[in-house]
Amino acid sequence: MHSNSPFLLIGYDTDYLEKKLQELGYKPIAINVSLDTKVLSTKEHLSHFLEKNSLLDKTTKCIYASGLEGRNYLYNLLESKLSICGNNLSLLDKSGYIENFSRELRNCELKYPKTCSIQEGPLASDKKYLFKPTNSCGGYDISQVTPKKANSYIQEYIDGDAYSCSFIVDDNCFKLLGLNRLLNLNSHYENNYIHAGVLMTKKRFSESFYKAIENLARKLKMRGFNGIDFIFDGNDYYIIDINPRLTSPFFLYNDISHNELLKGQIVGRYNWGKIDYKNKPISGFAHIFTKDDVVFTEKSIEDINCINAPNNGDIVKRGDPLFTLLSTENDYNKNINDLKRQIEITKEHFNIYDIMFSHE
Repeated sequence: MHSNSPFLLIGYDTDYLEKKLQELGYKPIAINVSLDTKVLSTKEHLSHFLEKNSLLDKTTKCIYASGLEGRNYLYNLLESKLSICGNNLSLLDKSGYIENFSRELRNCELKYPKTCSIQEGPLASDKKYLFKPTNSCGGYDISQVTPKKANSYIQEYIDGDAYSCSFIVDDNCFKLLGLNRLLNLNSHYENNYIHAGVLMTKKRFSESFYKAIENLARKLKMRGFNGIDFIFDGNDYYIIDINPRLTSPFFLYNDISHNELLKGQIVGRYNWGKIDYKNKPISGFAHIFTKDDVVFTEKSIEDINCINAPNNGDIVKRGDPLFTLLSTENDYNKNINDLKRQIEITKEHFNIYDIMFSHE
Protein backbone atom coordinates (compact mmCIF):
# COMPACT_ATOMS: atom_id res chain seq x y z
CA MET A 1 0.00 0.00 0.00
CA HIS A 2 1.33 3.42 -0.90
CA SER A 3 -0.45 6.73 -0.83
CA ASN A 4 0.40 10.40 -0.83
CA SER A 5 -3.12 11.23 0.35
CA PRO A 6 -3.36 13.32 3.52
CA PHE A 7 -3.94 11.41 6.74
CA LEU A 8 -5.06 12.65 10.17
CA LEU A 9 -4.21 10.65 13.29
CA ILE A 10 -5.74 11.35 16.71
CA GLY A 11 -4.64 9.72 19.96
CA TYR A 12 -2.77 10.06 23.24
CA ASP A 13 0.34 8.12 22.19
CA THR A 14 0.67 8.60 18.45
CA ASP A 15 4.30 7.56 17.87
CA TYR A 16 3.55 3.91 17.08
CA LEU A 17 0.71 4.63 14.65
CA GLU A 18 2.70 7.39 12.95
CA LYS A 19 5.53 4.94 12.32
CA LYS A 20 3.23 2.19 11.03
CA LEU A 21 1.34 4.57 8.75
CA GLN A 22 4.64 5.77 7.33
CA GLU A 23 5.56 2.14 6.60
CA LEU A 24 2.40 2.00 4.45
CA GLY A 25 3.49 5.06 2.52
CA TYR A 26 1.36 7.67 4.30
CA LYS A 27 2.54 10.96 5.74
CA PRO A 28 0.31 11.29 8.78
CA ILE A 29 -0.32 14.51 10.62
CA ALA A 30 -0.93 13.72 14.27
CA ILE A 31 -2.95 15.38 16.98
CA ASN A 32 -1.43 14.17 20.23
CA VAL A 33 -4.25 14.64 22.72
CA SER A 34 -1.81 14.97 25.64
CA LEU A 35 0.11 17.81 24.00
CA ASP A 36 -2.23 19.47 21.50
CA THR A 37 -5.00 20.23 23.97
CA LYS A 38 -6.01 23.51 22.34
CA VAL A 39 -6.63 21.92 18.93
CA LEU A 40 -9.46 19.73 20.26
CA SER A 41 -10.87 22.29 22.69
CA THR A 42 -13.36 23.79 20.19
CA LYS A 43 -14.74 23.11 16.74
CA GLU A 44 -13.18 26.36 15.54
CA HIS A 45 -9.70 25.42 16.72
CA LEU A 46 -9.91 22.02 15.04
CA SER A 47 -11.23 23.55 11.81
CA HIS A 48 -8.33 26.01 11.78
CA PHE A 49 -5.86 23.14 12.34
CA LEU A 50 -7.35 21.12 9.48
CA GLU A 51 -7.33 24.07 7.12
CA LYS A 52 -3.78 25.05 8.06
CA ASN A 53 -2.56 21.52 7.29
CA SER A 54 -4.61 21.18 4.07
CA LEU A 55 -6.74 18.38 5.55
CA LEU A 56 -10.21 19.75 4.83
CA ASP A 57 -10.93 17.27 2.08
CA LYS A 58 -12.96 14.06 1.85
CA THR A 59 -9.84 12.36 0.49
CA THR A 60 -8.25 12.92 3.90
CA LYS A 61 -8.47 9.75 5.94
CA CYS A 62 -8.81 9.96 9.71
CA ILE A 63 -7.93 7.23 12.17
CA TYR A 64 -8.55 7.65 15.89
CA ALA A 65 -7.37 5.77 18.95
CA SER A 66 -8.23 7.61 22.15
CA GLY A 67 -8.96 11.21 23.04
CA LEU A 68 -12.19 11.88 21.14
CA GLU A 69 -14.38 10.52 23.95
CA GLY A 70 -16.77 13.19 25.18
CA ARG A 71 -15.89 15.63 22.41
CA ASN A 72 -19.09 15.24 20.40
CA TYR A 73 -18.92 18.92 19.45
CA LEU A 74 -16.17 17.84 16.99
CA TYR A 75 -17.88 14.79 15.47
CA ASN A 76 -19.93 16.52 12.77
CA LEU A 77 -16.90 18.45 11.53
CA LEU A 78 -14.74 15.33 11.35
CA GLU A 79 -17.36 13.14 9.67
CA SER A 80 -18.54 15.78 7.19
CA LYS A 81 -15.06 16.84 6.08
CA LEU A 82 -12.92 13.70 6.40
CA SER A 83 -13.09 9.99 5.63
CA ILE A 84 -13.27 8.18 8.99
CA CYS A 85 -11.50 4.82 9.25
CA GLY A 86 -13.45 2.54 11.54
CA ASN A 87 -16.72 3.13 13.38
CA ASN A 88 -18.99 6.11 13.00
CA LEU A 89 -18.33 8.66 15.71
CA SER A 90 -21.95 8.43 16.83
CA LEU A 91 -21.11 4.97 18.20
CA LEU A 92 -18.13 6.43 20.07
CA ASP A 93 -20.44 9.05 21.54
CA LYS A 94 -22.92 6.39 22.67
CA SER A 95 -20.17 4.28 24.25
CA GLY A 96 -19.58 6.83 27.01
CA TYR A 97 -22.34 5.28 29.15
CA ILE A 98 -22.89 1.51 29.27
CA GLU A 99 -26.63 1.97 29.89
CA ASN A 100 -26.91 3.30 26.33
CA PHE A 101 -26.40 -0.28 25.15
CA SER A 102 -28.85 -1.90 27.57
CA ARG A 103 -31.22 -3.14 24.87
CA GLU A 104 -28.48 -4.64 22.71
CA LEU A 105 -26.76 -6.24 25.70
CA ARG A 106 -29.99 -7.85 26.89
CA ASN A 107 -30.78 -9.08 23.38
CA CYS A 108 -27.37 -10.78 23.31
CA GLU A 109 -27.90 -12.19 26.83
CA LEU A 110 -24.93 -10.23 28.18
CA LYS A 111 -24.94 -8.84 31.70
CA TYR A 112 -23.61 -5.47 32.78
CA PRO A 113 -23.33 -3.76 36.19
CA LYS A 114 -26.41 -1.94 37.43
CA THR A 115 -26.20 1.82 37.00
CA CYS A 116 -28.10 4.86 38.18
CA SER A 117 -27.74 8.61 38.40
CA ILE A 118 -26.34 10.17 41.53
CA GLN A 119 -29.73 11.77 42.13
CA GLU A 120 -31.37 8.32 42.18
CA GLY A 121 -29.62 7.26 45.41
CA PRO A 122 -29.52 6.32 48.24
CA LEU A 123 -27.25 3.34 47.78
CA ALA A 124 -27.73 -0.06 49.38
CA SER A 125 -25.43 -0.38 52.38
CA ASP A 126 -24.54 -4.00 51.62
CA LYS A 127 -23.17 -3.30 48.12
CA LYS A 128 -20.12 -1.56 46.69
CA TYR A 129 -20.38 1.11 44.00
CA LEU A 130 -18.21 3.19 41.70
CA PHE A 131 -18.62 6.81 40.74
CA LYS A 132 -17.74 6.80 37.07
CA PRO A 133 -17.78 9.76 34.64
CA THR A 134 -19.46 9.38 31.28
CA ASN A 135 -16.91 9.15 28.47
CA SER A 136 -14.19 8.10 30.91
CA CYS A 137 -10.88 7.12 29.35
CA GLY A 138 -8.04 5.06 30.76
CA GLY A 139 -9.72 4.62 34.14
CA TYR A 140 -9.21 8.23 35.15
CA ASP A 141 -11.61 9.93 37.58
CA ILE A 142 -13.27 6.68 38.72
CA SER A 143 -13.74 6.57 42.49
CA GLN A 144 -15.37 4.51 45.23
CA VAL A 145 -15.51 7.50 47.57
CA THR A 146 -17.00 10.52 45.84
CA PRO A 147 -17.72 11.65 42.28
CA LYS A 148 -14.77 13.45 40.71
CA LYS A 149 -16.62 14.83 37.70
CA ALA A 150 -19.94 16.64 37.38
CA ASN A 151 -21.07 14.13 34.73
CA SER A 152 -20.49 11.09 36.96
CA TYR A 153 -23.00 8.31 37.46
CA ILE A 154 -23.14 5.36 39.86
CA GLN A 155 -22.17 1.86 38.75
CA GLU A 156 -22.39 -1.31 40.80
CA TYR A 157 -18.97 -2.65 41.73
CA ILE A 158 -18.38 -6.18 40.45
CA ASP A 159 -15.70 -8.13 42.30
CA GLY A 160 -13.73 -10.24 39.82
CA ASP A 161 -10.96 -10.29 37.23
CA ALA A 162 -10.92 -7.63 34.51
CA TYR A 163 -10.31 -8.59 30.87
CA SER A 164 -10.72 -7.13 27.43
CA CYS A 165 -11.41 -8.92 24.18
CA SER A 166 -9.89 -7.56 20.99
CA PHE A 167 -11.62 -8.24 17.68
CA ILE A 168 -12.02 -7.03 14.11
CA VAL A 169 -15.12 -6.80 11.94
CA ASP A 170 -15.84 -6.05 8.30
CA ASP A 171 -18.75 -6.81 5.97
CA ASN A 172 -17.66 -10.41 5.54
CA CYS A 173 -16.35 -11.65 8.84
CA PHE A 174 -15.87 -11.29 12.60
CA LYS A 175 -12.62 -12.46 14.17
CA LEU A 176 -11.81 -12.58 17.87
CA LEU A 177 -8.09 -11.80 17.95
CA GLY A 178 -7.53 -12.59 21.61
CA LEU A 179 -8.18 -11.91 25.27
CA ASN A 180 -6.17 -9.59 27.48
CA ARG A 181 -5.89 -9.40 31.26
CA LEU A 182 -6.19 -5.77 32.32
CA LEU A 183 -3.63 -4.38 34.76
CA ASN A 184 -4.13 -1.71 37.41
CA LEU A 185 -1.80 0.28 39.62
CA ASN A 186 -1.50 -0.87 43.21
CA SER A 187 -2.37 2.69 44.27
CA HIS A 188 -2.35 6.19 42.86
CA TYR A 189 -2.49 9.43 44.78
CA GLU A 190 -5.47 10.61 42.73
CA ASN A 191 -6.83 7.81 40.51
CA ASN A 192 -7.04 4.23 41.82
CA TYR A 193 -8.49 2.73 38.64
CA ILE A 194 -5.98 3.94 36.06
CA HIS A 195 -5.38 1.52 33.20
CA ALA A 196 -1.82 0.27 33.67
CA GLY A 197 -1.38 -2.18 30.80
CA VAL A 198 -2.46 -5.59 29.51
CA LEU A 199 -1.21 -9.15 29.36
CA MET A 200 -2.33 -11.29 26.46
CA THR A 201 -3.70 -14.57 27.77
CA LYS A 202 -4.64 -17.98 26.39
CA LYS A 203 -7.30 -18.37 29.07
CA ARG A 204 -10.52 -19.70 27.54
CA PHE A 205 -14.08 -18.77 28.36
CA SER A 206 -17.33 -20.31 27.18
CA GLU A 207 -18.06 -20.43 23.46
CA SER A 208 -21.49 -18.95 24.19
CA PHE A 209 -19.77 -15.84 25.58
CA TYR A 210 -17.65 -15.44 22.44
CA LYS A 211 -20.74 -15.83 20.27
CA ALA A 212 -22.58 -13.23 22.33
CA ILE A 213 -19.71 -10.76 21.77
CA GLU A 214 -19.91 -11.38 18.02
CA ASN A 215 -23.69 -10.89 18.07
CA LEU A 216 -23.25 -7.62 19.97
CA ALA A 217 -20.68 -6.37 17.46
CA ARG A 218 -23.10 -7.16 14.63
CA LYS A 219 -26.05 -5.48 16.33
CA LEU A 220 -23.99 -2.34 16.93
CA LYS A 221 -22.73 -2.45 13.32
CA MET A 222 -19.14 -2.20 14.49
CA ARG A 223 -16.34 -1.96 11.96
CA GLY A 224 -12.60 -2.36 12.16
CA PHE A 225 -10.68 -2.99 15.38
CA ASN A 226 -12.63 -2.84 18.64
CA GLY A 227 -12.30 -3.75 22.29
CA ILE A 228 -14.84 -4.75 24.92
CA ASP A 229 -13.88 -4.79 28.61
CA PHE A 230 -15.55 -7.19 31.01
CA ILE A 231 -15.37 -8.56 34.54
CA PHE A 232 -15.46 -12.31 35.16
CA ASP A 233 -16.54 -13.06 38.75
CA GLY A 234 -15.98 -16.82 38.47
CA ASN A 235 -19.48 -17.51 37.20
CA ASP A 236 -20.77 -14.64 35.07
CA TYR A 237 -19.45 -12.06 32.64
CA TYR A 238 -20.26 -8.37 33.12
CA ILE A 239 -19.60 -5.93 30.28
CA ILE A 240 -18.16 -2.73 31.73
CA ASP A 241 -16.92 -0.80 28.67
CA ILE A 242 -17.47 -0.92 24.92
CA ASN A 243 -14.61 0.72 23.02
CA PRO A 244 -15.33 1.20 19.29
CA ARG A 245 -11.81 2.43 18.48
CA LEU A 246 -8.17 1.41 18.42
CA THR A 247 -7.52 0.43 22.04
CA SER A 248 -4.13 0.06 23.70
CA PRO A 249 -3.62 -3.67 22.80
CA PHE A 250 -3.92 -2.80 19.10
CA PHE A 251 -0.16 -2.50 18.63
CA LEU A 252 0.43 -6.01 20.02
CA TYR A 253 -2.01 -7.59 17.57
CA ASN A 254 -1.00 -5.36 14.66
CA ASP A 255 2.65 -6.34 15.04
CA ILE A 256 1.68 -10.02 14.96
CA SER A 257 -0.16 -9.38 11.69
CA HIS A 258 2.79 -7.45 10.21
CA ASN A 259 0.66 -4.30 9.84
CA GLU A 260 -2.27 -6.09 8.17
CA LEU A 261 -4.68 -4.88 10.89
CA LEU A 262 -3.81 -1.27 10.18
CA LYS A 263 -4.21 -1.83 6.44
CA GLY A 264 -7.66 -3.30 7.04
CA GLN A 265 -8.65 -0.45 9.33
CA ILE A 266 -7.83 2.04 6.58
CA VAL A 267 -9.51 0.35 3.61
CA GLY A 268 -12.46 -1.06 5.58
CA ARG A 269 -11.85 -4.74 4.79
CA TYR A 270 -9.29 -7.33 5.80
CA ASN A 271 -7.08 -9.76 3.96
CA TRP A 272 -8.28 -12.65 6.11
CA GLY A 273 -5.74 -15.05 4.64
CA LYS A 274 -2.93 -13.00 6.20
CA ILE A 275 -4.48 -12.66 9.65
CA ASP A 276 -3.90 -15.86 11.63
CA TYR A 277 -3.81 -15.76 15.44
CA LYS A 278 -4.16 -19.46 16.24
CA ASN A 279 -0.53 -19.74 17.33
CA LYS A 280 0.04 -16.10 18.19
CA PRO A 281 2.91 -15.21 20.53
CA ILE A 282 1.86 -14.04 24.00
CA SER A 283 3.15 -10.62 25.04
CA GLY A 284 2.17 -7.75 27.28
CA PHE A 285 2.97 -4.27 28.47
CA ALA A 286 2.79 -2.16 31.63
CA HIS A 287 2.46 1.61 31.88
CA ILE A 288 4.84 3.07 34.47
CA PHE A 289 3.67 6.07 36.52
CA THR A 290 5.95 8.27 38.59
CA LYS A 291 5.20 9.28 42.19
CA ASP A 292 7.32 12.43 41.92
CA ASP A 293 8.16 15.14 39.42
CA VAL A 294 11.21 13.73 37.61
CA VAL A 295 13.69 14.67 34.91
CA PHE A 296 13.91 11.81 32.42
CA THR A 297 17.33 10.54 31.34
CA GLU A 298 18.00 8.12 28.51
CA LYS A 299 20.47 6.25 30.74
CA SER A 300 17.57 5.10 32.92
CA ILE A 301 16.16 2.85 30.18
CA GLU A 302 19.35 1.21 28.94
CA ASP A 303 18.56 -2.13 30.61
CA ILE A 304 14.80 -2.35 29.97
CA ASN A 305 12.53 -2.83 26.97
CA CYS A 306 10.27 0.20 26.72
CA ILE A 307 8.33 2.46 24.35
CA ASN A 308 6.74 5.90 24.61
CA ALA A 309 9.69 7.26 26.57
CA PRO A 310 10.09 11.05 26.92
CA ASN A 311 12.96 12.95 25.39
CA ASN A 312 16.18 13.21 27.37
CA GLY A 313 15.80 16.02 29.89
CA ASP A 314 11.99 16.17 29.74
CA ILE A 315 10.15 16.77 33.01
CA VAL A 316 7.44 14.23 33.86
CA LYS A 317 4.93 15.40 36.46
CA ARG A 318 3.89 13.46 39.55
CA GLY A 319 1.22 10.87 38.75
CA ASP A 320 1.80 10.96 34.99
CA PRO A 321 2.93 8.03 32.81
CA LEU A 322 6.69 7.81 32.44
CA PHE A 323 6.97 5.14 29.73
CA THR A 324 5.64 1.69 28.84
CA LEU A 325 7.50 -1.55 29.55
CA LEU A 326 7.20 -4.43 27.07
CA SER A 327 7.57 -8.17 27.54
CA THR A 328 7.64 -10.77 24.75
CA GLU A 329 8.35 -13.97 26.69
CA ASN A 330 5.53 -15.85 24.86
CA ASP A 331 4.04 -17.05 28.15
CA TYR A 332 1.60 -15.29 30.48
CA ASN A 333 3.43 -15.99 33.75
CA LYS A 334 6.87 -15.43 32.24
CA ASN A 335 5.69 -12.06 30.96
CA ILE A 336 4.66 -11.14 34.50
CA ASN A 337 8.06 -12.13 35.85
CA ASP A 338 9.83 -10.20 33.11
CA LEU A 339 7.77 -7.07 33.72
CA LYS A 340 8.44 -7.34 37.47
CA ARG A 341 12.16 -7.60 36.74
CA GLN A 342 12.05 -4.49 34.58
CA ILE A 343 10.01 -2.63 37.20
CA GLU A 344 12.68 -3.35 39.82
CA ILE A 345 15.35 -1.97 37.47
CA THR A 346 13.21 1.12 36.89
CA LYS A 347 12.93 1.65 40.66
CA GLU A 348 16.69 2.13 40.77
CA HIS A 349 16.14 5.37 38.86
CA PHE A 350 12.62 6.54 39.70
CA ASN A 351 10.07 6.44 42.51
CA ILE A 352 7.18 4.68 40.73
CA TYR A 353 3.84 3.05 41.49
CA ASP A 354 3.63 -0.72 41.76
CA ILE A 355 1.35 -2.71 39.44
CA MET A 356 -0.95 -5.52 40.53
CA PHE A 357 -0.27 -8.84 38.79
CA SER A 358 -2.11 -12.15 39.07
CA HIS A 359 -0.52 -15.38 37.84
CA GLU A 360 -2.58 -17.96 35.94
